[in-house]
Amino acid sequence: MTASLLTQSFLFKKILGQEQAKRLLWNALKNKRIAPAYIFYGPEGVGRRLAARFFAAALNCAELGCGVCPSCHKILNDQHPDVSFIYPEVKDIKIENVREIQRMMSLKLYEGKWRIVVLDPADSLNETSSNCLLKILEEPPAFSSIILISRNPYNLLPTIQSRAQDVAFYPVSLLQIEQTLREEGFEQEQAHFLSRASLGCFGRLEGLKSAKGKENREQILKILTAVSQSSVKKVLQYSEKLVLASREQGREYLLEVFDFLVLWYRDLLWIKSQGCEEGLFYPVEKKELMQQAQRLSLKDIQSGLIWLLEAVGLLKHNAHAELTLVATFLRLMGGFGTKEISL
Repeated sequence: MTASLLTQSFLFKKILGQEQAKRLLWNALKNKRIAPAYIFYGPEGVGRRLAARFFAAALNCAELGCGVCPSCHKILNDQHPDVSFIYPEVKDIKIENVREIQRMMSLKLYEGKWRIVVLDPADSLNETSSNCLLKILEEPPAFSSIILISRNPYNLLPTIQSRAQDVAFYPVSLLQIEQTLREEGFEQEQAHFLSRASLGCFGRLEGLKSAKGKENREQILKILTAVSQSSVKKVLQYSEKLVLASREQGREYLLEVFDFLVLWYRDLLWIKSQGCEEGLFYPVEKKELMQQAQRLSLKDIQSGLIWLLEAVGLLKHNAHAELTLVATFLRLMGGFGTKEISL
């Protein structure tokens, strides 16, 4: 099998782009030179987690990742006894979490060729837990490897970085994402919008590609209309609906909502600062964007973007959802310069 054939294999074909990362991993497989630890780093949604799973499957597959053998099937479905995925739910990964990794790494292989432990994310390792992990990396068990999923390798201690192989994952070209969406059956207009909404991170589109994602987009447009009309009553109603929906779909739903809002204000900024109507995320709603851009000053739009990004940070740190939404929408209302706010 050659490197070019690898990118056409069942497993690696599912990772969009990332030719450099796939080539590095293939060389490790081909030369049987597996590092005791890897740092798969890059932004959310670029394929780090998928690559970690597929690499673990390739290491334990006679065909280097066929995707259909019993070993591959078990790893792809979280059922393999020698491959573990650890998802810490706390912001600060404690030493107990790393000791669990240490325990797993010390176990004898049950049925596979390699024991793989994936820590996702690893960015929240504190100094104590990092030092515990370092001890594992200093004397790694044979036929074992740890994969650390990270946004930035510099979030980890230099001593851990020095003992791990960096594997970089980058945003994919928007044109490549749009072409992939067209191949999946999306119409040109929707594929164009979704590719730009992805910001080069295909994984961001999981919720947006569904019918529910389209409904969410329409809901956002209603909120923006209410904000531009300074209707507190409607803003409160929509905020309550969003919070109720997030209780069913998880807090990620609200973050998706704010992705839409940020993209809208990005278009406003683009129109206001460049006077350009091309390259919009919302080309269908160009008329509404032009009208709002005329009403808002450049400072209002810039402030709106800052407030939206602040709200994203608050939501990620488990701030009160409804208060965060209402406060942000009311701040956005102020930019439209309406002296009397409608109830």
